[in-house]
Amino acid sequence: MQRRNAFFKVRFIFTCVLVACLIIFTSASSDSNASPAINSISGTVSDGQTITINGSGFGIVGPNVILFDDFETGINNNYIGNGVTPARVGTWEDSSTACSPTYYSIYSTSQAHSGTKSARQNWAKSPTADGGAMWIGPLFNGPVTKIYFSFWTYLPTGQNVPGSSGGMGPNWKVWWLQSTPYHKDDFASEIVTDPPYETSLCWVDGTKNRLCYMNSYQPFSFSKGQWKRWEVYMTASTSSGVGQLWFTSAAQARSLWANATGRTIDDGSAGWNYLRMPGYARYDSNSNTYYDDIYVATGNGALARVEIGNNSSYTNCTNLAVITPTAWSNASITATVRKGAFNPGNAAYLFVIDSTGAASPGYPVTIGSGGSAPAPATVSAPTGLRILTN
Repeated sequence: MQRRNAFFKVRFIFTCVLVACLIIFTSASSDSNASPAINSISGTVSDGQTITINGSGFGIVGPNVILFDDFETGINNNYIGNGVTPARVGTWEDSSTACSPTYYSIYSTSQAHSGTKSARQNWAKSPTADGGAMWIGPLFNGPVTKIYFSFWTYLPTGQNVPGSSGGMGPNWKVWWLQSTPYHKDDFASEIVTDPPYETSLCWVDGTKNRLCYMNSYQPFSFSKGQWKRWEVYMTASTSSGVGQLWFTSAAQARSLWANATGRTIDDGSAGWNYLRMPGYARYDSNSNTYYDDIYVATGNGALARVEIGNNSSYTNCTNLAVITPTAWSNASITATVRKGAFNPGNAAYLFVIDSTGAASPGYPVTIGSGGSAPAPATVSAPTGLRILTN
């Protein structure tokens, strides 16, 4: 009887150890391959403040943020650029320092997505009917092969897509990515209708049979008098480059509009050296376009980022504000808050998106204060276990 009791005790101990090992192994495997999850936030979720986000599955690769600007530090009607104009993060390059400042993008209080200012282009000041360059863009430190950027645009009610009344027809390249200042490895989203009801994610120079989403122009929703967010992710390859484009607005939850793979650069090209917003537009006596909350990141972690949204599910958000990380690890991120169009007292959610584009569940926060811990997950007791006795 004693030997039998000893046998059952050993068997029970072995079973418990086995279960414990399985739980630990499963937990470890889950953590190493898990989607991002936020456990806590320290600091105040207020514009310009530093916060630390703790959790798991953030990934070891974060973004190389080369530019962010909400244009709040500029002076109304001053032009933006010349390679020395500071953004909140990074420095602005402009279309040409040889032009009159009246042909530049300017800081403007006429419209704003966040705060009181945005970047404005008045297309009545284009030097010719064929249009002009009023672009602004980040300064790249050498060619980039992976890039993610987001920004908000606005076209006032009662005003034209640039070119509509200029004699040559509407043409607004909302953004333009290039290897050289002219035509090489070019991609853009272009609007050539008024009202704007279609756009593109396509090459500009039309050579080398490059990637083009759904044969150029495709329907999309763009309402005058409403801010719209664009997000673009591009990778450089002569065979398997990626082009993705998302849209978000008050009337449209974040959605993937374009997702294509193919040739994105020429043979021998090292990547892209220029990003311009807007890339180009034609003269129009009744057209002003506006850009706000521009964010640009490069590198293997270009897609990784931190955002504030207005819904606990990232894909259901109709308002998003990207914030700028300064340190990134798999379990901790330090970032500077950029509140976007959120105001103090607003209830919101914080998201961590990893380098594959996977988003965490929203972590509840209040703008102007801190984060509130989410309800603890319910853990079910294990089933199917028996304690053997004599």
